[in-house]
Amino acid sequence: MENSYKNYFETIYSFHDDSHGMDAFIKNKCDAEMLAIIEAISKELGINKQIRLETLPAREGSYDEWLQTTFYANIIASASLLVSILALIFSRIPVKPYKSKIDEENQILDIESKKLDIENKRLEAEKRKVELEILKRQLSAINEEATRDSIEEINKKVSMLQDSFFEILSQNIYIKKHLSNFYKTLLDYPKITYISYSHYDINLNLIDKKRTVLKNQFKEFIIDSDILFDYDENARIHIYAPSLVKGKHKWRGYYEKENIIIDFSMKDTEFKENIEAGLINFRNGSMIDAVLSIKIKFDETGNESSRSYSVLTVLQKIDGEIFTETEQGKKFKERKKFTENQLSLSLEEDSKKI
Repeated sequence: MENSYKNYFETIYSFHDDSHGMDAFIKNKCDAEMLAIIEAISKELGINKQIRLETLPAREGSYDEWLQTTFYANIIASASLLVSILALIFSRIPVKPYKSKIDEENQILDIESKKLDIENKRLEAEKRKVELEILKRQLSAINEEATRDSIEEINKKVSMLQDSFFEILSQNIYIKKHLSNFYKTLLDYPKITYISYSHYDINLNLIDKKRTVLKNQFKEFIIDSDILFDYDENARIHIYAPSLVKGKHKWRGYYEKENIIIDFSMKDTEFKENIEAGLINFRNGSMIDAVLSIKIKFDETGNESSRSYSVLTVLQKIDGEIFTETEQGKKFKERKKFTENQLSLSLEEDSKKI
């Protein structure tokens, strides 16, 4: 990359015996998890195809590793933010969700409580997506102004956004799981005493402070649950086999985003009632746009083992060129628009401070 800029991310694995070697299998596993997190963050920022990552020779230290990011000037703020967030993701101890007595005793929640829990998770996911899009617009403005700003000015502007980005991206289920795998891999490694992370600019000036995680804090990053949820708020599904009778029968269809055929549960009770009442009919080629809940299970090694799907809200039904919006779809879009407007006003006020 000619006429490019660079940032640097330093990771120091500190050992109790002052040695400089590290178990190759553990190191390779940690590298894979870290790269997966970098890929996830860069995708969310929209720069995954515009940066180049390279490892540099180690400096003195217990096990000192440098990762160099190379990028063009048009994304200088985004690339700097990527490395800043990376340091926060790996060092800031996650806030554990409160567990009720029911959760702790693994008692089965009633159906209404389960529905409420799923809806709350979906609303939180919806809010985070809206917030992320608004923040990305602010970041884009900083990128556009970068040609007129010094490196120090760019770093200052990025630092004012990094906490807001972190709060959203740290809830990304893939980032959470890979981070959990990273620290789980190191937890039983007897040599290690702590890890530290640092972010440097193109001139090797330290940006922000060095961040350290002690070994007794590793467990705070590890996810206890082997189940996580993701949501697609505009999932297009080609219906192959609808369930037109009462009961909890699975539907089958082609899910465009993942390019696979899925079996899924229809949780939109209003849509189901209209089908049972004969108000909605399906024919060859019928499709739906829907809010889709994706339940992801992981095995004991931290790798994804299975997925199950549930349609929470049908937004519209499609037959050829005919698009029929549902009442619940209209309500969903109105609520989403209201949420976006409220967040936009709030973030616009914050942006004036930048």
